[in-house]
Amino acid sequence: MGINADFHIGKTEILYFSTHKMCKSFERDEYIQQLRNERTNEHLALRHQLSVLREDLYEEHAKSSQDAIQESQTQLKESLQKSNMSLNSMLNENKSKTNEKGMYD
Repeated sequence: MGINADFHIGKTEILYFSTHKMCKSFERDEYIQQLRNERTNEHLALRHQLSVLREDLYEEHAKSSQDAIQESQTQLKESLQKSNMSLNSMLNENKSKTNEKGMYD
């Protein structure tokens, strides 16, 4: 009976060891999958944040570009007005000189 009893105990120990290893393996695989899911969720959250920041940056760039364009247009209008005033002044001077010459001729 000693051999059968030892054999039976040995089978139980092997079965326990195998079951214990499978449980540990399953727990490990489950833990790894949980970590992967967490990493994936973090990755997706970061990608979402990046896309939101990118949209904000594009909007800000577009707004600053629009502001720069408007400022350039304003400066151009002011410059044109000054040039126009200067040309009108020169034209008036020429007219008055021409009129003065005509009076003396």
